[in-house]
Order: sequence, then C-alpha cells, then structure tokens
Amino acid sequence: MEQSEAAPITKRRVKLEWTASNAAFVELGYSLKAEGVFNHGKASVADILDGLAQTFSLTLSNPYRILQEILSRKTGYTTFLDRLRAAFNRYIDGIETRNLR
Repeated sequence: MEQSEAAPITKRRVKLEWTASNAAFVELGYSLKAEGVFNHGKASVADILDGLAQTFSLTLSNPYRILQEILSRKTGYTTFLDRLRAAFNRYIDGIETRNLR
C-alpha cells in the first residue's frame, strides 16, 4: 500500500462533501442498513441517512421518494453499488500490478 494511504487515522477535522447523486446516497444508506453495519444492526434508515448526510454536508429532503425511484429503475436497483464495486476492484488491481513490478 502507498505510504500516504497507510497513514493512521488522525482526529483532525475533515470536511467531506457528497458530490454523487442523491439516488446514489440513498442506495448506499439503505445498503448499509440492510447489512446492519451501524449499532449492531439496530440503527434505523432515517438515523443512518441523517448521520451520513451530516458527515457529507448533504441536505436530503425525501429519501423515501428517491427509494421509490430506485425501485422503478429498469437498469437494476444497485447501479451505484455496482460502480463502487468495479472502481474498488480496479483500485486493488492497480495496487497488485504495482507490487508485481
């Protein structure tokens, strides 16, 4: 792993702004709820979306409406997660390629 990426997490304040779509945000939030990654699976979708929205400086007005739009997609429910998975795999492949040289 590159040295700058392996640095320990510090307690400095970092401002992160969500720049992907609101639908991508909702897709991620509901996926994290489905996997139960917060509060031993007991966090509500509303709590997860609110917490993430605060972290990512996002104002989200009606996540349930956005979920309804996701459910009506003809291209599948997980377009953002599919892109994340592909991007992560490319990232790992790049690390492995550099380590093989």
